[in-house]
Amino acid sequence: MTGTLSVTGPYNAGSYGIAAQQEHCVPDDGYSDVVEGISVVVKDQSGIVIGASTLMQDDPAFGTDLLCHFVFTVGALPDAPFYVLSIGRREGPTYSASELETMNWNVALSL
Repeated sequence: MTGTLSVTGPYNAGSYGIAAQQEHCVPDDGYSDVVEGISVVVKDQSGIVIGASTLMQDDPAFGTDLLCHFVFTVGALPDAPFYVLSIGRREGPTYSASELETMNWNVALSL
């Protein structure tokens, strides 16, 4: 499974903010925990962890709305009827196996 996560601004303009250094994206307003390196976990329908990875920062986007872009790749997952995705402390969406197959196992998330 591969995926992207986009977080819309505003952003911290401090030493790690993209406005200051255009290197590290640090969202504010309740999303400050969404940073490079936090865990991405996939569970099956029974809540058993079947895959894990971490968020990696992708190139930030500049324009009228600043966006933090993150990417992740979770290795081969065992067959399951449903997959529950979570990023850090945020429980994410549940996907059926057929939904993921239709999306070529590539999910696009946003906050």
